[in-house]
Amino acid sequence: MPTQQSTTQPQSLEPRINSSLLYTRADGIQEFVHDNIRDFFLAVYVAQKINEGFWDVHETITYTCPLTPMVIDLMDSYQLDNPDYRVKLLMPWANIWSLITPQLAPTKIDEVLDDIWNTFKRGIASSCTDNQYIHFFEYPQYIAKIICDLQLIGYVPRGFFLAYMGEEVYDAFDDYEHDNILPTLAIGSSSLDEAKSLALSLSGRYIDIQRKGFLHSGSFTPVVYDIKDARDEVISNK
Repeated sequence: MPTQQSTTQPQSLEPRINSSLLYTRADGIQEFVHDNIRDFFLAVYVAQKINEGFWDVHETITYTCPLTPMVIDLMDSYQLDNPDYRVKLLMPWANIWSLITPQLAPTKIDEVLDDIWNTFKRGIASSCTDNQYIHFFEYPQYIAKIICDLQLIGYVPRGFFLAYMGEEVYDAFDDYEHDNILPTLAIGSSSLDEAKSLALSLSGRYIDIQRKGFLHSGSFTPVVYDIKDARDEVISNK
């Protein structure tokens, strides 16, 4: 007489966690109900490791939770020879670092901002292509976002200004002028004049690249609307 096979699914030996934050997939693996929840708990874990001195800020940004692609990422994506891909911010990790940074000790927060800013400066100091520069231009925007988030918890990073930028457009053919809003930039500097000069220079190249190939009779000029300190107080305006 043939043996009757049981229709009962084999039970996993892994323990199950009963929580509204988790769901169990058909294969028995549990996952968070939303990526934001996963990212929050990951950020708490990373911040704790950094604060307790187990993880170095630079090595964590570069290897453990990389903001820019590592060589293995480039190989896996078959973009090892693509110089533009090398410098792009990895937005999933950028979003997580936005959660990590406010949970860090003050000195560690400053290390994070300085590390990203120094990576940016090294990148644009080299002979980067126009496409690479567009990607590098996202770095000071990203730092500005983190600083604005830090303002909500009352922390004021040292050594940074926020430059609120615009583009003055003059169309000589139609004798028409108007302004465009440009991205807000965080500028690492010890002086207001240097910060303003650097903000104009960075935005100027960004405009030149964006306008390259346009047929026009006129000018596109970067302008600083406001310079704010990290406390969000205006210290210079147009």
